[in-house]
Amino acid sequence: MGFLYVEDLVPDPALLVPKRWDVGTTRAGLAAALTEIVDAGDAGFTKEALEPALRSLADARGWKAGDLFMAIRVAISGRTATPPLFESMVALGRERTLARLDRAAAVFAG
Repeated sequence: MGFLYVEDLVPDPALLVPKRWDVGTTRAGLAAALTEIVDAGDAGFTKEALEPALRSLADARGWKAGDLFMAIRVAISGRTATPPLFESMVALGRERTLARLDRAAAVFAG
């Protein structure tokens, strides 16, 4: 739970890329998740709304949900094992979750 108290989390790029993905897919997955969360607004930032929305995103892109969820998990926590993902996102808060997704995608830029 320590990731909840870290301000400037920068995830390890080696952990950020799921085994079946490459850097480009990871960056696209994080960007798409960020857009999905932004578009859902504050009302959509609940466990009950996040999980089906991000599962649908994975299905629409032809990704395994577990790969997308792992990239998000590492982006928001810096770890591959955490408490349940969607509860962790809600505990972290919408703005901090969005900032961490954005920062994680930027790990691969430049």
